[in-house]
Amino acid sequence: MPACRLTGFPCGIFLDTNALIDAGQELSATWLTHIRETSLSFNIPIVISEVVLSEYCEWLHGQLVKKKSHVHTSFRVFKKIGINTPSIDEEELSIPTGVDLKELLRDKLVNSGFIILPDCELTVQELLEEAVKHKLPFQENDKGFRDAVILETFARHIEINECVKRVLIVSRDRAVCRSQSRFVDRRLEVEFHPPGEVCARLTELIEQFLDDLARERNERLEEHVMTHEEAILAYCRATPISTSEWWLKPPTCTDLPFLSTIEKISKIEPVRIDSMALGTKPPLSDIPEDRYPVSVTVEYSVEMEVSHYPNRLLGQSIVLDPANTLMGTPLEFPKQQFFIEKKYQVLEVARTRTLLCSIDRSTLEQSGDYSFQIDGF
Repeated sequence: MPACRLTGFPCGIFLDTNALIDAGQELSATWLTHIRETSLSFNIPIVISEVVLSEYCEWLHGQLVKKKSHVHTSFRVFKKIGINTPSIDEEELSIPTGVDLKELLRDKLVNSGFIILPDCELTVQELLEEAVKHKLPFQENDKGFRDAVILETFARHIEINECVKRVLIVSRDRAVCRSQSRFVDRRLEVEFHPPGEVCARLTELIEQFLDDLARERNERLEEHVMTHEEAILAYCRATPISTSEWWLKPPTCTDLPFLSTIEKISKIEPVRIDSMALGTKPPLSDIPEDRYPVSVTVEYSVEMEVSHYPNRLLGQSIVLDPANTLMGTPLEFPKQQFFIEKKYQVLEVARTRTLLCSIDRSTLEQSGDYSFQIDGF
Protein backbone atom coordinates (compact mmCIF):
# COMPACT_ATOMS: atom_id res chain seq x y z
CA MET A 1 0.00 0.00 0.00
CA PRO A 2 1.14 3.59 -0.54
CA ALA A 3 2.92 5.30 2.29
CA CYS A 4 0.63 7.19 4.62
CA ARG A 5 1.10 9.31 7.71
CA LEU A 6 -1.64 7.35 9.45
CA THR A 7 -0.50 4.53 11.72
CA GLY A 8 -3.73 2.67 12.52
CA PHE A 9 -3.47 0.24 9.62
CA PRO A 10 -2.55 -3.32 10.72
CA CYS A 11 0.75 -4.10 9.00
CA GLY A 12 0.97 -7.76 9.93
CA ILE A 13 -0.85 -10.69 11.53
CA PHE A 14 1.41 -13.02 13.54
CA LEU A 15 0.17 -16.49 14.47
CA ASP A 16 1.20 -18.45 17.56
CA THR A 17 1.33 -22.26 17.42
CA ASN A 18 -1.98 -22.76 19.23
CA ALA A 19 -3.68 -20.42 16.74
CA LEU A 20 -2.40 -22.48 13.82
CA ILE A 21 -3.57 -25.67 15.53
CA ASP A 22 -6.95 -24.01 16.11
CA ALA A 23 -7.20 -23.58 12.31
CA GLY A 24 -7.25 -27.37 11.98
CA GLN A 25 -5.43 -29.98 9.92
CA GLU A 26 -6.52 -28.36 6.64
CA LEU A 27 -6.05 -24.78 7.90
CA SER A 28 -9.66 -24.13 6.92
CA ALA A 29 -11.09 -22.50 10.04
CA THR A 30 -13.49 -19.63 9.29
CA TRP A 31 -11.38 -17.03 11.09
CA LEU A 32 -8.22 -17.97 9.15
CA THR A 33 -10.12 -17.97 5.85
CA HIS A 34 -11.33 -14.45 6.61
CA ILE A 35 -7.82 -13.31 7.51
CA ARG A 36 -6.35 -14.78 4.32
CA GLU A 37 -8.99 -13.05 2.17
CA THR A 38 -8.36 -9.74 3.94
CA SER A 39 -4.62 -10.26 3.59
CA LEU A 40 -4.93 -10.62 -0.17
CA SER A 41 -7.19 -7.56 -0.47
CA PHE A 42 -5.07 -5.21 1.65
CA ASN A 43 -1.60 -6.74 1.28
CA ILE A 44 -1.32 -7.61 4.99
CA PRO A 45 1.30 -10.34 5.59
CA ILE A 46 0.45 -13.39 7.69
CA VAL A 47 3.56 -14.35 9.66
CA ILE A 48 4.73 -17.39 11.63
CA SER A 49 8.17 -18.46 12.83
CA GLU A 50 10.19 -21.65 12.34
CA VAL A 51 9.34 -22.76 15.88
CA VAL A 52 5.63 -22.35 15.13
CA LEU A 53 6.03 -24.40 11.95
CA SER A 54 7.93 -27.14 13.81
CA GLU A 55 5.38 -27.34 16.64
CA TYR A 56 2.50 -27.45 14.18
CA CYS A 57 4.24 -30.26 12.27
CA GLU A 58 4.56 -32.27 15.50
CA TRP A 59 0.87 -31.84 16.21
CA LEU A 60 -0.18 -32.60 12.63
CA HIS A 61 1.95 -35.76 12.51
CA GLY A 62 0.22 -37.05 15.63
CA GLN A 63 -3.19 -36.38 14.07
CA LEU A 64 -2.24 -38.16 10.83
CA VAL A 65 -0.99 -41.23 12.74
CA LYS A 66 -4.34 -41.45 14.53
CA LYS A 67 -6.22 -41.19 11.24
CA LYS A 68 -4.03 -43.88 9.66
CA SER A 69 -4.78 -46.20 12.57
CA HIS A 70 -8.50 -45.52 12.18
CA VAL A 71 -8.32 -46.35 8.44
CA HIS A 72 -6.68 -49.76 9.05
CA THR A 73 -9.10 -50.54 11.89
CA SER A 74 -12.08 -49.67 9.71
CA PHE A 75 -10.81 -51.83 6.82
CA ARG A 76 -10.37 -54.82 9.14
CA VAL A 77 -13.96 -54.43 10.35
CA PHE A 78 -15.20 -54.18 6.75
CA LYS A 79 -13.43 -57.41 5.80
CA LYS A 80 -14.86 -59.28 8.79
CA ILE A 81 -18.35 -58.16 7.81
CA GLY A 82 -17.74 -59.22 4.22
CA ILE A 83 -17.53 -55.81 2.58
CA ASN A 84 -15.13 -55.69 -0.34
CA THR A 85 -12.32 -53.25 0.48
CA PRO A 86 -9.12 -52.39 -1.36
CA SER A 87 -5.97 -53.80 0.16
CA ILE A 88 -3.70 -51.05 1.51
CA ASP A 89 -0.41 -51.98 3.07
CA GLU A 90 1.76 -49.88 5.34
CA GLU A 91 3.99 -48.62 2.52
CA GLU A 92 1.09 -47.37 0.40
CA LEU A 93 -0.30 -45.36 3.31
CA SER A 94 2.94 -43.93 4.62
CA ILE A 95 3.00 -40.61 6.46
CA PRO A 96 5.91 -38.24 5.87
CA THR A 97 7.80 -37.47 9.01
CA GLY A 98 10.38 -35.00 10.22
CA VAL A 99 11.98 -32.85 7.53
CA ASP A 100 9.75 -34.17 4.72
CA LEU A 101 6.50 -33.19 6.45
CA LYS A 102 7.90 -29.82 7.45
CA GLU A 103 8.93 -29.03 3.87
CA LEU A 104 5.51 -30.08 2.55
CA LEU A 105 3.85 -27.72 5.02
CA ARG A 106 6.34 -24.95 4.29
CA ASP A 107 5.52 -25.09 0.56
CA LYS A 108 1.79 -25.10 1.27
CA LEU A 109 1.96 -22.13 3.64
CA VAL A 110 4.30 -20.06 1.46
CA ASN A 111 2.08 -20.67 -1.58
CA SER A 112 -0.87 -19.51 0.52
CA GLY A 113 0.85 -16.21 1.26
CA PHE A 114 2.40 -16.95 4.67
CA ILE A 115 5.77 -15.53 5.67
CA ILE A 116 7.95 -17.88 7.74
CA LEU A 117 10.56 -16.07 9.81
CA PRO A 118 13.85 -17.71 10.78
CA ASP A 119 14.12 -18.00 14.54
CA CYS A 120 16.09 -15.30 16.30
CA GLU A 121 19.39 -16.29 17.84
CA LEU A 122 18.70 -16.21 21.56
CA THR A 123 21.58 -17.49 23.65
CA VAL A 124 21.04 -20.00 26.44
CA GLN A 125 22.19 -17.32 28.89
CA GLU A 126 19.53 -14.88 27.70
CA LEU A 127 16.82 -17.51 27.98
CA LEU A 128 17.97 -18.52 31.46
CA GLU A 129 17.95 -14.90 32.65
CA GLU A 130 14.39 -14.45 31.38
CA ALA A 131 13.34 -17.73 33.00
CA VAL A 132 14.86 -16.75 36.35
CA LYS A 133 13.10 -13.36 36.26
CA HIS A 134 9.89 -15.04 35.05
CA LYS A 135 9.67 -12.55 32.23
CA LEU A 136 6.55 -13.48 30.29
CA PRO A 137 5.87 -15.85 28.64
CA PHE A 138 7.99 -17.65 31.28
CA GLN A 139 5.82 -18.77 34.19
CA GLU A 140 6.44 -19.90 37.75
CA ASN A 141 7.07 -23.48 36.59
CA ASP A 142 9.71 -22.19 34.13
CA LYS A 143 7.61 -23.16 31.10
CA GLY A 144 7.83 -20.85 28.12
CA PHE A 145 11.17 -21.43 26.35
CA ARG A 146 9.59 -22.01 22.95
CA ASP A 147 7.09 -19.17 23.42
CA ALA A 148 9.94 -16.83 24.35
CA VAL A 149 11.77 -17.67 21.12
CA ILE A 150 8.58 -17.14 19.11
CA LEU A 151 7.78 -13.77 20.67
CA GLU A 152 11.38 -12.54 20.50
CA THR A 153 11.47 -13.52 16.82
CA PHE A 154 8.29 -11.52 16.20
CA ALA A 155 9.54 -8.53 18.21
CA ARG A 156 12.90 -8.31 16.43
CA HIS A 157 11.26 -8.62 13.00
CA ILE A 158 8.82 -5.80 13.80
CA GLU A 159 11.63 -3.67 15.23
CA ILE A 160 13.81 -4.07 12.14
CA ASN A 161 11.00 -3.28 9.70
CA GLU A 162 10.37 0.40 10.32
CA CYS A 163 7.32 0.41 8.01
CA VAL A 164 5.48 -1.87 10.45
CA LYS A 165 3.44 0.35 12.78
CA ARG A 166 0.87 -1.99 14.30
CA VAL A 167 0.54 -5.78 14.29
CA LEU A 168 -1.93 -8.32 15.64
CA ILE A 169 -0.70 -11.48 17.38
CA VAL A 170 -3.19 -14.35 17.41
CA SER A 171 -2.86 -16.70 20.40
CA ARG A 172 -4.91 -18.56 22.99
CA ASP A 173 -2.01 -18.81 25.45
CA ARG A 174 -2.63 -16.55 28.44
CA ALA A 175 1.07 -16.16 29.20
CA VAL A 176 1.73 -15.13 25.60
CA CYS A 177 -1.16 -12.66 25.61
CA ARG A 178 0.26 -11.03 28.77
CA SER A 179 3.67 -10.51 27.16
CA GLN A 180 2.92 -6.94 26.09
CA SER A 181 5.98 -5.54 27.88
CA ARG A 182 8.37 -7.32 25.51
CA PHE A 183 7.01 -5.07 22.74
CA VAL A 184 6.19 -1.94 24.74
CA ASP A 185 9.82 -1.70 25.87
CA ARG A 186 10.73 -1.40 22.18
CA ARG A 187 7.93 1.13 21.55
CA LEU A 188 6.12 -1.33 19.31
CA GLU A 189 2.33 -1.26 18.99
CA VAL A 190 1.06 -4.83 19.32
CA GLU A 191 -2.35 -6.26 20.11
CA PHE A 192 -3.04 -9.83 21.28
CA HIS A 193 -6.30 -11.52 20.32
CA PRO A 194 -7.62 -15.10 20.39
CA PRO A 195 -8.69 -16.61 17.06
CA GLY A 196 -12.39 -16.00 17.73
CA GLU A 197 -11.92 -12.23 18.19
CA VAL A 198 -9.20 -11.30 15.73
CA CYS A 199 -11.51 -11.02 12.68
CA ALA A 200 -13.75 -8.41 14.28
CA ARG A 201 -10.73 -6.39 15.44
CA LEU A 202 -9.07 -6.61 12.02
CA THR A 203 -12.24 -5.38 10.29
CA GLU A 204 -12.57 -2.54 12.81
CA LEU A 205 -8.98 -1.39 12.26
CA ILE A 206 -9.28 -1.46 8.47
CA GLU A 207 -12.57 0.49 8.51
CA GLN A 208 -11.07 3.05 10.89
CA PHE A 209 -7.99 3.37 8.70
CA LEU A 210 -10.03 3.87 5.52
CA ASP A 211 -12.12 6.56 7.25
CA ASP A 212 -8.98 8.32 8.47
CA LEU A 213 -7.41 8.04 5.03
CA ALA A 214 -10.48 9.55 3.36
CA ARG A 215 -10.52 12.38 5.90
CA GLU A 216 -6.81 13.05 5.38
CA ARG A 217 -7.26 13.10 1.59
CA ASN A 218 -10.13 15.56 1.89
CA GLU A 219 -8.10 17.78 4.21
CA ARG A 220 -5.18 17.83 1.77
CA LEU A 221 -7.58 18.42 -1.12
CA GLU A 222 -9.19 21.32 0.73
CA GLU A 223 -5.79 22.79 1.57
CA HIS A 224 -4.75 22.75 -2.09
CA VAL A 225 -8.04 24.04 -3.49
CA MET A 226 -8.10 26.93 -1.01
CA THR A 227 -4.71 28.11 -2.27
CA HIS A 228 -6.43 28.64 -5.64
CA GLU A 229 -9.58 30.26 -4.24
CA GLU A 230 -9.01 33.61 -5.95
CA ALA A 231 -8.46 31.98 -9.34
CA ILE A 232 -11.59 29.86 -8.91
CA LEU A 233 -13.71 32.88 -7.93
CA ALA A 234 -12.32 34.79 -10.91
CA TYR A 235 -13.36 31.91 -13.15
CA CYS A 236 -16.86 31.99 -11.65
CA ARG A 237 -17.15 35.76 -12.27
CA ALA A 238 -16.14 35.30 -15.89
CA THR A 239 -18.49 32.37 -16.49
CA PRO A 240 -22.13 33.11 -17.31
CA ILE A 241 -24.53 31.67 -14.77
CA SER A 242 -28.19 30.83 -15.13
CA THR A 243 -30.47 31.29 -12.13
CA SER A 244 -32.06 27.99 -13.09
CA GLU A 245 -28.94 26.31 -11.69
CA TRP A 246 -30.48 26.60 -8.24
CA TRP A 247 -33.86 27.05 -6.60
CA LEU A 248 -34.22 30.66 -5.62
CA LYS A 249 -37.00 29.72 -3.21
CA PRO A 250 -36.96 26.04 -2.27
CA PRO A 251 -39.75 24.72 0.00
CA THR A 252 -37.54 24.92 3.09
CA CYS A 253 -36.27 28.44 2.35
CA THR A 254 -36.59 30.86 5.27
CA ASP A 255 -34.66 33.86 3.93
CA LEU A 256 -37.50 35.10 1.63
CA PRO A 257 -40.85 36.51 2.80
CA PHE A 258 -43.94 34.31 2.61
CA LEU A 259 -45.74 34.42 -0.76
CA SER A 260 -43.07 36.70 -2.22
CA THR A 261 -42.32 37.37 -5.87
CA ILE A 262 -38.84 38.04 -7.19
CA GLU A 263 -39.09 41.25 -9.21
CA LYS A 264 -35.47 41.43 -10.32
CA ILE A 265 -31.95 40.21 -9.50
CA SER A 266 -29.52 43.08 -9.33
CA LYS A 267 -26.27 41.28 -8.45
CA ILE A 268 -24.79 37.78 -8.38
CA GLU A 269 -21.31 37.62 -6.89
CA PRO A 270 -19.18 34.55 -5.94
CA VAL A 271 -17.83 35.16 -2.44
CA ARG A 272 -16.09 32.00 -1.21
CA ILE A 273 -15.51 28.28 -1.67
CA ASP A 274 -18.05 26.46 0.46
CA SER A 275 -16.81 22.85 0.15
CA MET A 276 -15.01 20.35 -2.09
CA ALA A 277 -14.89 16.58 -2.34
CA LEU A 278 -13.44 13.76 -4.41
CA GLY A 279 -16.29 12.27 -6.40
CA THR A 280 -17.21 9.66 -8.97
CA LYS A 281 -17.28 10.12 -12.71
CA PRO A 282 -20.82 11.08 -13.75
CA PRO A 283 -22.54 9.27 -16.65
CA LEU A 284 -21.75 10.58 -20.14
CA SER A 285 -19.00 12.75 -18.69
CA ASP A 286 -16.16 13.84 -20.97
CA ILE A 287 -13.59 13.54 -18.14
CA PRO A 288 -10.64 11.47 -19.50
CA GLU A 289 -9.91 8.11 -17.90
CA ASP A 290 -6.60 9.39 -16.49
CA ARG A 291 -8.37 12.13 -14.54
CA TYR A 292 -10.19 11.88 -11.20
CA PRO A 293 -13.36 13.97 -10.66
CA VAL A 294 -13.49 16.66 -7.98
CA SER A 295 -16.53 18.78 -7.10
CA VAL A 296 -16.01 22.34 -5.85
CA THR A 297 -19.03 24.12 -4.37
CA VAL A 298 -18.91 27.94 -4.55
CA GLU A 299 -21.15 30.22 -2.50
CA TYR A 300 -22.72 33.20 -4.30
CA SER A 301 -24.20 36.34 -2.80
CA VAL A 302 -27.44 37.17 -4.65
CA GLU A 303 -29.00 40.63 -4.29
CA MET A 304 -32.65 40.74 -5.36
CA GLU A 305 -35.76 42.88 -5.09
CA VAL A 306 -38.85 41.00 -3.96
CA SER A 307 -42.47 42.00 -3.55
CA HIS A 308 -44.88 40.47 -1.05
CA TYR A 309 -48.12 41.05 0.77
CA PRO A 310 -48.42 41.41 4.52
CA ASN A 311 -49.08 38.29 6.47
CA ARG A 312 -52.36 39.75 7.85
CA LEU A 313 -55.28 41.66 6.39
CA LEU A 314 -55.88 45.19 7.67
CA GLY A 315 -59.50 46.11 8.63
CA GLN A 316 -62.26 45.39 11.09
CA SER A 317 -62.62 41.89 12.45
CA ILE A 318 -65.89 39.91 12.14
CA VAL A 319 -67.58 39.04 15.44
CA LEU A 320 -70.36 36.40 15.48
CA ASP A 321 -73.10 36.67 18.11
CA PRO A 322 -73.77 33.18 19.53
CA ALA A 323 -77.25 34.31 20.73
CA ASN A 324 -78.42 35.19 17.27
CA THR A 325 -77.09 31.93 15.99
CA LEU A 326 -79.02 29.92 18.57
CA MET A 327 -82.31 31.78 18.01
CA GLY A 328 -82.05 31.12 14.33
CA THR A 329 -81.79 34.82 13.50
CA PRO A 330 -80.04 35.39 10.17
CA LEU A 331 -76.49 36.66 10.64
CA GLU A 332 -75.79 40.18 9.47
CA PHE A 333 -72.21 41.05 8.56
CA PRO A 334 -71.07 44.66 8.71
CA LYS A 335 -69.59 46.11 5.60
CA GLN A 336 -65.82 45.54 5.61
CA GLN A 337 -63.07 47.43 3.87
CA PHE A 338 -59.74 45.56 3.39
CA PHE A 339 -56.62 47.57 2.67
CA ILE A 340 -54.05 45.20 1.08
CA GLU A 341 -50.74 46.90 0.44
CA LYS A 342 -48.01 45.32 -1.73
CA LYS A 343 -44.57 45.84 -0.22
CA TYR A 344 -41.14 45.82 -1.86
CA GLN A 345 -37.91 44.78 -0.22
CA VAL A 346 -34.25 44.39 -1.28
CA LEU A 347 -32.69 41.20 0.10
CA GLU A 348 -29.26 39.60 -0.02
CA VAL A 349 -29.36 35.80 0.08
CA ALA A 350 -26.73 33.07 -0.28
CA ARG A 351 -26.90 30.37 -2.94
CA THR A 352 -24.38 27.75 -4.06
CA ARG A 353 -23.15 26.39 -7.37
CA THR A 354 -21.13 23.20 -7.84
CA LEU A 355 -18.29 23.07 -10.37
CA LEU A 356 -17.10 19.74 -11.75
CA CYS A 357 -13.31 19.63 -11.92
CA SER A 358 -10.69 16.88 -12.12
CA ILE A 359 -7.18 15.95 -11.04
CA ASP A 360 -4.58 13.57 -12.41
CA ARG A 361 -5.57 10.02 -11.39
CA SER A 362 -2.04 8.59 -11.29
CA THR A 363 -0.91 11.41 -9.03
CA LEU A 364 -3.70 10.68 -6.59
CA GLU A 365 -3.44 6.88 -6.52
CA GLN A 366 0.34 6.40 -6.59
CA SER A 367 2.11 9.19 -4.78
CA GLY A 368 -0.77 10.76 -2.90
CA ASP A 369 0.59 14.21 -3.89
CA TYR A 370 -2.13 16.84 -4.36
CA SER A 371 -0.11 19.22 -6.54
CA PHE A 372 -2.73 19.08 -9.30
CA GLN A 373 -4.38 21.59 -11.61
CA ILE A 374 -8.12 22.05 -11.62
CA ASP A 375 -9.58 21.98 -15.10
CA GLY A 376 -10.80 25.30 -16.44
CA PHE A 377 -8.60 27.57 -14.32
